[in-house]
Amino acid sequence: MNPYITPKTKVIHLRRWTVATLALMGITFILLIFIWYIGRDLATPVAWTKDIGSLESAVSLQKDTGFIIGSKNNELVKLDKSGDVVWTVKTTGTVKDITLSKDEMELAAVTEDRFLYIMDTANGKMKKSLPIPYPAIAVAWNSEGQISVSAGTIIAGKYRIYTFNSAGTQVWKYESNVDLRTLAYSPDGQILFVGTNSSRVIALNNQGKPIWQALAKAPIYGISVVGDRVVYADNLGAVGALDFQGKAIWTESYNESFIDVTASPSGTSLMLLDEKGNLNLISAETGKEITQLPLNNGAKHIHLDLSGKNLIAVGDHISLVHVAAMQSFDSSSSLHSIFIILAIIIGFIAICILTLRLMFSSPKMQQSILLTVKLTLKNKIAYLLILPTLFMLALFNYYPAYSAFYHSFTDWKPGLHTIFVGFDQFIKVFNSHYFWIGINNLFFLLVSRFLQLAAPLLVALMIFHLRSERAKYFMRNLFVYPLVVPSIVGILLWLFIYDRNFGVLNQVLAVFGLENLQHAWLGESATAMPALAFIGFPWIGAFALLIFYGGLISISSEVFEAGIMDGIGKFRRFWNIELPLLMGQMRLLLILTFIGTMQDFSLVYVTTQGGPFDSTYLPALELFFAATRFNDYGYASAMGIVLFMFILVGTIFQIRIKTSDQ
Repeated sequence: MNPYITPKTKVIHLRRWTVATLALMGITFILLIFIWYIGRDLATPVAWTKDIGSLESAVSLQKDTGFIIGSKNNELVKLDKSGDVVWTVKTTGTVKDITLSKDEMELAAVTEDRFLYIMDTANGKMKKSLPIPYPAIAVAWNSEGQISVSAGTIIAGKYRIYTFNSAGTQVWKYESNVDLRTLAYSPDGQILFVGTNSSRVIALNNQGKPIWQALAKAPIYGISVVGDRVVYADNLGAVGALDFQGKAIWTESYNESFIDVTASPSGTSLMLLDEKGNLNLISAETGKEITQLPLNNGAKHIHLDLSGKNLIAVGDHISLVHVAAMQSFDSSSSLHSIFIILAIIIGFIAICILTLRLMFSSPKMQQSILLTVKLTLKNKIAYLLILPTLFMLALFNYYPAYSAFYHSFTDWKPGLHTIFVGFDQFIKVFNSHYFWIGINNLFFLLVSRFLQLAAPLLVALMIFHLRSERAKYFMRNLFVYPLVVPSIVGILLWLFIYDRNFGVLNQVLAVFGLENLQHAWLGESATAMPALAFIGFPWIGAFALLIFYGGLISISSEVFEAGIMDGIGKFRRFWNIELPLLMGQMRLLLILTFIGTMQDFSLVYVTTQGGPFDSTYLPALELFFAATRFNDYGYASAMGIVLFMFILVGTIFQIRIKTSDQ
């Protein structure tokens, strides 16, 4: 056989591939026609949906004159029944909850920055502004004109209900150590029902004294009064009705996690909102489900009007729902869903076959592909062994990075829409007040973290120059043992140290008669960032210590002997020998510290969550809140890309820095 003659390669006949592609594409086209035809006749109870920003709370004006909504952009907005803006009032914090007076002439709104606002519903004119000691959670207004506000913070572990009369004077206070999530008054205003994070419904009288409490299965996320009963919903899907004496009327369990419940006072409608954004209409008499409606608007709060006919749902968007239409609505048309799934699967197969058909269209391409396949099959064991690693790398490293880059150019709200907006998200980032505050705070933390590297360097030097090898071994282990303790434990310990009332720091100052220097260290804007930077004192990190110590033991003893012969002292030895030869380790720790400080926000999240106000905000925390609280993944992706560029430039800059000797 002549070795210079190329063996004939079997030519693949593509006629069947062409026929299969055309057939599958035809089936997909027919399915799309069916999907369009069925979807055209699917009526929806949603009257309208509008995008006016990320929303936190809402109430319906019972005389069908519109709605009052509270936004996360520090605004109170009144809409008419068509969803058009009537008036807008700026607040100083996120509006957590809203309620109306009995005659609807006034509204009460509470904000995250510890204020209760009482305003005119007609024009939004401010009537009263009352400070609250803790961040507000919920508000309720009874028929006698009293306003109750639940407030508290996980940092202090203190939760309160403050009740004010019509003149704005506090009349009673209820104290608790668990989150008081939701409030609702009885029709006569004599009983305040409270849903708590300890899985309890508590009834308080008009002096704030507990009358009774009922235990549920999980934290209570929603509570509402329906006629002569109070209905609650917990986060594990349990829904129950109690009479005003605390006796159970009915209890039902669902495979959902509920986050809100609302009802019309007449008891004709009872609506629950689950974590997936689905509305669940159930019977107020029995607790049985009537129907379900997927809203797909990132809803976080719902409110029914007095008649029980209209419901407002707010979250990433605001939607008006006609409740009566829900009972005849097929919320998940099985035939429509099946056709959509089939069209996607068959269409994908058709595209794959068409791609292969085009790749094999040239004989030369056929030969190249077949040769590649043969070589792959010849080494199939090696490729099979490396395949899981490549798959995991692509799935968990490269795909998220690609997704972040792509979605940074979109208005991406998962489950709602993905709209290409160009550089709008980046413009939004650089125009963000929180971003620039975060950059200032980040610079402060970076400087403090760089300076703190001196502590492990000093300790490493002291251990290295100990004469006893046993003492060196003991001291190294002594500083490494704290690594086994979770870092969150240390952070919580510092929270107790900084506590204003019983913290060690303030207690020590009091012992020395320095009460004038006492502060709420994490609760005041002037002291919060320095207090955060001081956490971890004396800052002897085991990792940095071992890096420096490893660099010291790698220095040749001959260098130290030459220095001794030259008569240098300890200071000159450090400055002329040890420090220059540790620059590689120093550069490594500077780079790792820079990257870690830019990316990490856990310290701020656990201690202050960016507060007080915005004094401890960080860009990474803004990214986290944008994604998890506001569902604005496009903005979060843009923020991530900006942080990536900062980290990349900073890292390259530090890598290229060289000492004068180098």
